[in-house]
Amino acid sequence: MKILVTGSKGFIGSHLVNYLLKNGHEVKGIDRNNGFFEHLVPMNIDKIFKEFEPEVVIHLASNVSNDIDECFQDVGVAYGLLKKCKETGVKKFIFSSSVAVFGNSYPELEPINPYGLSKLQCEQWCNHFKKEGMNIVVLRFANVYGPNGRGVINQFIRKLKDKETLVMNNRGKQKRDFIWVDDIVKVIDMALSLRIVMPIDVSTGESHEIQTIVDLLIEKAGDFDVEHKNFPKEIGNSIVPNDYLSKFLGYSKFVSIREGIGKLWNQ
Repeated sequence: MKILVTGSKGFIGSHLVNYLLKNGHEVKGIDRNNGFFEHLVPMNIDKIFKEFEPEVVIHLASNVSNDIDECFQDVGVAYGLLKKCKETGVKKFIFSSSVAVFGNSYPELEPINPYGLSKLQCEQWCNHFKKEGMNIVVLRFANVYGPNGRGVINQFIRKLKDKETLVMNNRGKQKRDFIWVDDIVKVIDMALSLRIVMPIDVSTGESHEIQTIVDLLIEKAGDFDVEHKNFPKEIGNSIVPNDYLSKFLGYSKFVSIREGIGKLWNQ
């Protein structure tokens, strides 16, 4: 299968591209770091689609930020890709959304920051093009971690190995569903061969307090200094069930948080 992956050099993208190549797919990767995205539309996208003729587009590229201008740019890029896919008859478009679309109000879609809002707006454009006949899959990722990741677990481990003080917001009582990057990649692989109507929440179905993560790291590093800060705009509890993923797609064997932290610590 000929697959175009945006954000191919990013955290999830690099793992996904390696997996797809190992499984016999023909992959073309484009990435912001190579200058393929400028303003609101992808540069050179006409040339890429003409020369590569992708059957599937997996859109991972995103500004992981709450900068309003960057988030607005993400919506324009997603729209431009959707429009191009429709024009060229791409068979499937897979969009990487986020559980941030829920904010603190699951199952209601009420994002509390620009990042979550931009993901929701991209989902709405996906829904628009789906109504026009496109085969589109929306995957809402929980908090992804793993080798070369940038999330809180990766940040904590890097700081500990550099003997730096950890900074913990809101006493570490906020909960997150942490999912290992290889599990994300396998779910994307499943989505290649399935026609999926509703957005899928890609989570383990288990949430852990940030303090629990710190306790697991203490087992590896011993005691360390922690600085506490208040951050009122942070999502309090990101708890998202994975019923559709486990019951309808049959994916339920996730890397546990203890195993994942052990893998990262030892790499």
